[in-house]
Amino acid sequence: MKKLLFTIMLLLPSISFAQGQGLGEGLGFRIEHESSNFLLISIITILLYIIMLIFKQTKILNTILYKKILNMGLLISFLLTTYSAFVSIFWREYKIELPELVDHKFWGIIMIYLSIFHTLERRWFFTNMFKFKKKEEPQIK
Repeated sequence: MKKLLFTIMLLLPSISFAQGQGLGEGLGFRIEHESSNFLLISIITILLYIIMLIFKQTKILNTILYKKILNMGLLISFLLTTYSAFVSIFWREYKIELPELVDHKFWGIIMIYLSIFHTLERRWFFTNMFKFKKKEEPQIK
């Protein structure tokens, strides 16, 4: 758990610099864009995850409900991110305007963190996938 939090906290500053702040200044122009509030969304998502872990450890939240909450959060964030991506694609490519119900960046950031948490919760599954067993050579007699 400590390694997970340490890794996430190390990644936060580097990812926040990748938001494009001051992009193109060296070339004589500046690209302005709407802030995604990356750090705020990240901190809130991580804090909620830590609270859920504490509830799971103290048996306030049973394991099945804990997994359901994570899976439903991942599914909802995926669906909303996908919907907003399609709205953007239809608007840019075909000039078809659909109602923009959600912010793509907001739900995308949440989906990224939930998928990281989901992967870490099921690392036993993924480590077994990547273990390569040495094939025994047949003994010639």
